[in-house]
Amino acid sequence: MEQFRLMAGANGQGGGGAPYKPKTLSGVPYDECIWGIQKMIRRGKEKEALILAHELCASGYPAAVARRLMIIACEDVGLANPAVVAQVHTFCMGYLVLKKDARAGMDPEPLAIYMSIMLLARSEECDLVFNTRPTHRVALVEKCYIERVLERRLAKPQPISSQR
Repeated sequence: MEQFRLMAGANGQGGGGAPYKPKTLSGVPYDECIWGIQKMIRRGKEKEALILAHELCASGYPAAVARRLMIIACEDVGLANPAVVAQVHTFCMGYLVLKKDARAGMDPEPLAIYMSIMLLARSEECDLVFNTRPTHRVALVEKCYIERVLERRLAKPQPISSQR
């Protein structure tokens, strides 16, 4: 019983320990990256959203990004551009099916995820709804956040993956 309580505490399920927050390869918390992707898509900042998505995909969370993109498409674009919502759903579900059917250790490339982000960030309706002029402080925070991800990413040497 004591062993279970210690394990639960380590996983953030009680036991007095700090809650467990998964992190990316750069050390950025997972939930902050997901939040950042949605904010960048809302503001039409395609490049920044792609940087954050790549960080999550390289850290082993591509399926979570695909599922979240379908939610973002419904929440942020919705009926304003149903064609984009349908395309994002198709891309993301296709990726999830490929990932499920892939052999162990053979994950598909997340190109469908990147294409979905590009579609969402370029959606004119998304820009019309969410394109409010950010204050200087918000723009500065966005810039610092993206720079932090890039600095951590460049500071750590990346393992060389084996060729297929």
